[in-house]
Parts: sequence; structure tokens; C-alpha cells
Amino acid sequence: MASTVDLLRSTLSECEYKALETLAGAGGPLSGRAVAAALGVSPTMATAALHRLRDAGYAISSRVGRADQWHINSANAVLRTWLEETRASTADASDPGGMSPYATGGGGVTFERKVAVQYLARLLLGAGATELGDGRLVVGVDFQQSPGHSVDDLVVHAARADESEPSLVLAIAVRRAPDLVQSNELSRKLISTFVQETANVPSNGPEHRAALVVAGPQDHAEQLAVLAAEALRQKDTPSFFGLIRTHRKFTTEVRTRLTHIEKLVELALTKPGTPDPSLQLVQQRTWEMLSRLTVLMPRLETPDELDWAGVTNTLIPVARGTDLYGATRLLERLVALADEYPPKAATVDLSVLRRDAHEVLDSTTRRHRQGWRMLDHLHERALASVRDEIAAEGADRTVHLDRSDTASQLLQLIESEAAAVVARGDSGVGKSALVLRTLADAAKDVDSVQTVCINLRQLPNTTMELETALGTPLATLLGELSAPRRVLVIDGADALAEGKREPFLHLIDAARQAEVKTVAITANDAQQVVRDTITDRITAEVASFEVPPLTDAQVAEVVTVFTELSTLAADSRSRELLRRPVVVDLLVRGGVNGTPLSDADAMQQVWSRLVLRPGHPERGTPDARSITLLRLAALELGQGDALEVVSAIDPTALAGLRQDGLLRTDPDDPFAIGPQFAHDEVRRYAIARLFLSAGHPTAKLVEVGVPRWALGAARLACQALLAAPDALKTPVRGRLARLQEEFDGLVAQGHGDRWGDVPGEALLTLGAPDPVLRDAWPALQAHPDTGVRRLIRLVDQRLHNEAGLVRITAVEPIIALLLEDEEPWRRGKHVQGILRDWLHAVIVKNEPAGYPLRVKLHDRLITACAAADRRFEDAQAARPPGEAEAEQRFLEEQRLRFLGNGRRRRARRRARRELPREITDEVMVELLALLGADLGEDGEAVLRRVASDAPARLGPAVEELLTGRALVGLGQV
Repeated sequence: MASTVDLLRSTLSECEYKALETLAGAGGPLSGRAVAAALGVSPTMATAALHRLRDAGYAISSRVGRADQWHINSANAVLRTWLEETRASTADASDPGGMSPYATGGGGVTFERKVAVQYLARLLLGAGATELGDGRLVVGVDFQQSPGHSVDDLVVHAARADESEPSLVLAIAVRRAPDLVQSNELSRKLISTFVQETANVPSNGPEHRAALVVAGPQDHAEQLAVLAAEALRQKDTPSFFGLIRTHRKFTTEVRTRLTHIEKLVELALTKPGTPDPSLQLVQQRTWEMLSRLTVLMPRLETPDELDWAGVTNTLIPVARGTDLYGATRLLERLVALADEYPPKAATVDLSVLRRDAHEVLDSTTRRHRQGWRMLDHLHERALASVRDEIAAEGADRTVHLDRSDTASQLLQLIESEAAAVVARGDSGVGKSALVLRTLADAAKDVDSVQTVCINLRQLPNTTMELETALGTPLATLLGELSAPRRVLVIDGADALAEGKREPFLHLIDAARQAEVKTVAITANDAQQVVRDTITDRITAEVASFEVPPLTDAQVAEVVTVFTELSTLAADSRSRELLRRPVVVDLLVRGGVNGTPLSDADAMQQVWSRLVLRPGHPERGTPDARSITLLRLAALELGQGDALEVVSAIDPTALAGLRQDGLLRTDPDDPFAIGPQFAHDEVRRYAIARLFLSAGHPTAKLVEVGVPRWALGAARLACQALLAAPDALKTPVRGRLARLQEEFDGLVAQGHGDRWGDVPGEALLTLGAPDPVLRDAWPALQAHPDTGVRRLIRLVDQRLHNEAGLVRITAVEPIIALLLEDEEPWRRGKHVQGILRDWLHAVIVKNEPAGYPLRVKLHDRLITACAAADRRFEDAQAARPPGEAEAEQRFLEEQRLRFLGNGRRRRARRRARRELPREITDEVMVELLALLGADLGEDGEAVLRRVASDAPARLGPAVEELLTGRALVGLGQV
């Protein structure tokens, strides 16, 4: 069978066919001259071709001024098929779908649905209409709103561009061809609804009007339109009726129509069992109804469908593909929605409509273009501010890490029922890069996901400034997102504690109002305040997602490219630094020298090699570069005026720091003054150095108001102080106690208990904490609640990996000191817990026999068991002769009496020896089992004694976490 392309080419001349293609590809009606210019022919030839297309039913013209405007007749079945074929050929679509006859008015589309589609199209386009008044645009279309509205086929809400709420409510009744005479029952019901609608108009709020929509020009409707127009222009009832009934002022038909309307109003006012309404009341209600009435006569049905055909062309700018084929698919979807909405009594605003029509919309074309230009700019800046690669200077060596497993876990959480997600992690683990890139990649599937990314630090401090820049409320803009999954990503959410609380709350409220899921990215130090702030605004679930450090396999991938990191990777402590991509990137770009073991070591190396950049005067002197970062750090803490600080910066140093990737400046940022730190880790280094310059970290902290967000920098400064060499001015003796006293002072001043943990956190993450920890240990033991117990709590809170296992290298200095006691597990549950966690980590690491600290714990446990045996034997020997045997016989008799006669024979068993309670203690049994490869023959013997003489107490050795794995590894089951 020949295609429609072949059919049209065979029946049309070449000029006519090209004219048809020109009309189909246009975004709107074209004049004859425009068609002629597109074809490169004379206007006369183009006009002749257009007339022949119109005669064949392929084109439609409408008069605009003195010229004809031409557009394709999408109602023609042949053209619909032709459009589908040509669209499929051009786009190479695998399944272009077909044109439903409903999209062009065939297939039984009711007149009421066509009217609804007109208003839905205007809602999508942000278009107005004459009946809405000058400057008003459609902002909502409601269906079947009875009993709220007596006239309830459609209720249209309209507002002007500068109005935040609708200023007009238009209740619409749709009738194909009403017979407006007093004898017509349907007209009686129709006018009655208009009378009720007028009577129920609120005394305040938006303007309320009513409309009657009929199918094309009709005598009765035109006469009613004349009456409505005159009623609106008259100040009162007598003036209106006097004018209409003035001889020869109006035609007889108009005066007759008023008589029928007046009678219909009287019938509407007449109620059974009540007196007939007076003439004055009837005329008053008639004038009131007519003065609020608009009569519309769109041409939506055959034989005159000019207005219906024009709907398709108006949809081209917002349809997917922005062509006539896409517009026809969009029209088809609107027809289907106009059929779905009435049974649901749907209230449809722009957000609802865009979401319901998402698959056929051009999701990048939106109504509020100024606001979206600004949002798109903020989105691009947020993406540009993160890097997902590690690169040496010159980019000759680059690593792009595959973190797809973590990205998949994040997407699963975003697809859950949680209303918001807090994505958290340590500074430098690549939180922002992972989350932003994951969601930006997901948004490439335009049918499923739409994402807006905003860096909180790139926003002004006040909502007013932001709204002014957007030109439209943020909630309105986000409401135009239409994909099934809509996400607002807030990077740098911890900046809410840095003066950005107001814009942060504004973002959260706007996302909630627009039904958009929020993903807030924050450092671990601030994650609780971020989560609490979101929870205060969102009553639904707020989920948490931790971005983990790099795995061993990912670290190995990095080391393969940057072989200079091999020494760091071989050391268990410095290897932890390599789990944070940002730190790795800074070390690589600065050049690794030595083996940094801690954050403070990494900071010192980055500062001395990358920040100071000795030997490169063209990028600024070392002093100028250092002072530049310290000045900007002070500015971050609220010290100094931005203009004065930035103007005092050495320009050569500033340019060099930008070139080295430590600072960045966005020339398009409408709010920022001067450069910003390229990453939070660089900012943390600079602020920590500023704290250290004051001699005591708390001195500068107090000076700037002890901001909570500076916790990370304060911890880094403490780490540097604790790691300093033993010197006369900075002796190791009492070093931790002095720092702890300073930070406890902040707690006492009311700045929060969290500050009291800072020295302990710094100590636990030192590269070599043993000298400081050993010096402080007596004092820590003397004050268990604020000493050892606090350290163990910090281990539990801060020093576990993504698998939930404690970091062995960080905890073993504490374990070593605990094991100097003969029975450390008796010091409380907190000590039992850290011993247990440490043993779990050692088991998972599959450490072989002979692990020194585990051997020491074995010796302590076996010694304690031997001592318990001696005490038990001494106690037994001290008892009177026969007392022990009598007690045993009594217990056996009680057991047999409990079992009963039928079970006594089966219950006979050998006599069990009584064991000391220290040996059968749950903690003792579990710790012995967790010794694993270092259990030894003597440890095994103890467990066998428990299994033989007190089997009910053996549970912890086989039931607790990892005990079975430890014993199975020995073959001791």
C-alpha cells in the first residue's frame, strides 16, 4: 500500500507539497508572503498553492487585519497520518505511535471536553482570554465543583502576572445549542444555576463571574451576549431595563430575549409554598445575573472548527519535539485528561497538568522563563563547583572513580517514600560530587527524573534577594517540574549554620509546597542540625544516607595511577587519608613528601607544598599566598568587610591560587564578592591555620562567636597541637588536659556539649597518639565519665567504617592501655563494648594467630579464670565436711521432682562439677570465643569445661555476633 507521502506527492504539485511541508514545520500561522519567501517563489505562486491546499482540505486560513494567515488543517485524517509518517522518518522513532481521532475532535469528543481542552491549553501556555479581562492568565481549571459552584462544568481561576492569588473566578456552563425560551425545561435549569451562582457570590475575595459557552455563533446566544454587555455597562436595574426597552434602541429579537430571560429568572426564584417573587426582585436578579455573565461562541465543531484547529498550533512551543506532530500528541493527551478529570472533580493547576501530561511535554519549556533562567544558572554553577576526578597538575594522569554501587543505593533511597534525604559524610569523601553527578545523570532520563541543584553557599542571605532575582516564587517554579520523580538537591546544606538559615528554610518550604523531594548534602559535623531543621518543616519521614569513604579496591585503583601514594597506602593509618578523594587530589597536586598519617599531617603537607608553592613566584610569593587564604578564612568567620578584604589581596597570589585550584571565582555569580574556596576541605585547612595562629584555638573561636560550623576546623587545629613535638613551650605532659580545659570552658559558657568532644576526637585520629594518650591516661581514669568513658563513646560514634566495624588502628592505643589492667572488662559495659568491637574488627580482618594485643587479652582472661578456680577451691575447702555433697544431693532431688517419675530415667546423667561464676560469666565466655586464632589450648579447655559442666551458660560463645565465625575458623565447634 502506498504511503501518504506518495499519495500527497502524486496529487499535489511540487510547489503545493513544499508549501504543505512549510506549514507543517512552522511554529504558528504564516502569511502568504512568508510562505513565498520560504519556498523561494513569487507571492502570487505561493498564494495560488495555498488556495489549492485549502480547497483540498489540507490548509486553513484566517483573516488577520488585511492579510490571510495560513496553517495546516490537523483535523484532516490524511494529514494526521502524513505527519506521523514524516515525523517517524525524521526522528527515526522506534514506536512513534498513532494519532487518536480524539485529538482532532473525531471519535466522539464532546463539545464540553473541547471547551475544557481550550482552557487546559491556556493553562499550559500561560495564556489569557478576552473573558478573563486584560492581563489575566489562566492559573487553574476545576471540574464539576458542585455544590461549591452552581455553575460547575468548569471553574477557571485567573490572575495577572503580578498577582500571587487569582483575582477572577469564572464559573462556566457549557451547552452546545441552548434554546433560551421560558418553555424549555433545560433552559430553566440552566438559568436557575446562573441565578444561584450570582446569589452566592462572596462579599470579598476575587471577582466572581459566570460564562455560557455555546457551539459557534447562534441567535439566542448572540442576543444574550448583547444583554450581558449592556447590563455590565449600566449602574442599576432601572437603567438597564429602561435602556433595553427604549423604542428602536435595540432589535425586537433582543427585547424578546430579555423577556424570556426575565421569565426564566422568575421561574428560578419561585419556590413551592412561597409567594411569587415581585417584579422588582425578578428584574434586580436578572440584571445582577446578566452583569456578571459572559457569553462565548467558540467554533469547535463541524462544519466550522477554526478555533479547534488553532489549538494544535498554539501547543507547538510546549509540546515534546516542538513541532506539529508533538503538538497533536499533546492535544490528544489533553483530550484524554479532559475526559478523566470531571468524574474526579479534579482541581487542576499548572503543576498537576504538567505532571499528568509530562510524557508529551517539552519539559524544558516553562511559563516563568526569567525564574528558570536563574535556576538553570544556579544549577549549572552547583554542578561546576564539584569535581568527580582526581588529577595531577597538567591533567596527564586522571582517575574517574566508579562509585556506581553507592549511587544505586542513593537512587533507591530517593525512590522510597521518604519526603527528604540527608546525604552526609566526612569532609572530603566526595559527597557533593557523588550526589550531584548521580542525580544529574538520572535526570538524563527525561521521562522519569527532573533535578534542580542549588549550592546554598551561592545564594544570598535573605529570601527577598533570592525572590527578586527569580522574579517568581520558588515554589511556583518548582511546581513546573513534571517528571514522576522530582528532586531539589541542596549542596552545602551545612551553611545554614553560617548565616544561610533563612534561604535554607525557604528552599525546604518551597520544595514541600511543590511536592518535590529534597536531598540535602552536609558534612557529618552538621548533619544533626540539618536533619532537625528539615524535620521541623516536613512532618513526613526524613531519611539519612551516608556517603562512604573509598573502598580498598578504589584506593588500589587510585594508587595504580598515582604510584607516589604507594607508601601511604601501605600504612594502615595514612591509608585512611586515601579514602577521601579530595584529600588525595590535594596531595597529588601538591606532590607527596613523606608519609602523612593524620588530617593534620595532610594539612601541613598541602599547605607547605600546594598553598605556599615555593619556587613559583609567578603565582605569588609563599607569604602572599598564605596571607590570602588566612584573610579569606577570617572573612568566612565574619571578620572584616568583604570589599576591604578582597581589595587588599595580592592580585598575583590570588591568580595563582585560582590557577592551582584552591580558590574559584564565578564571574556570573550575581551575589558573591570576591573569590571562594574551591572546596570545604581547603576552607577547613585555612580556618584551622587561622585558629593556630592565635596560639590557642578557643581564643579565635570565642572572638568570632564560637560558630558550630567551625567544629571541623577546630578539631583539625587541636590535632595539629596534640601532634606537635615535645618542647619546652609545648610539652607533651598535660597537653590533652590543657586543651580539654579550654574546650570545657566553651561548654560552660553555653556553646553546647558538642565542643567538649573536640579534643578527644582529635586525639583518637592522631597519627601517633600513644605519647599524648599515655600521659593523659591516669587523669582519664580518675574521671571516668569525662575521661575514658567519653573516649569510648567517641570511638563508638566516630570511628566505625561503613560496615559498622571499628577502625582498628584508631582504637588499639586505647585497647593497649586498657589491657594494662588485670581485668579491664570488669570496669563497666563501656569497656566491655570497646573490647568486643575491637575483637569483631580483628576477626573480620582475618588476623592470624599471634596478634600481640589479642594474645595479651588471652593472657588476661586465662589468668582471671585460673584465679577464679583458686578462689573457688579455697572456698570449697573452707566449707564444713559433707556440706557440699548435701547441697548437691538436694539440688539433684529438686531437679528430679520437677521432671516427674516418667522422665527420671532419661534424666540420669553424670554428676556435673560446679564452676566459678567468673568463668561462666557471659562476658568471659563471649570474649574467650572472640579470641579466635589466639584462643589457644588453655582457652579452649575453659570453653570445654563450660560446655561440659554448665552448658546453659555456653550461649554467648555460639550465639553472639561473630563468635561462631571465630570458632569455626579454628575448627572448634
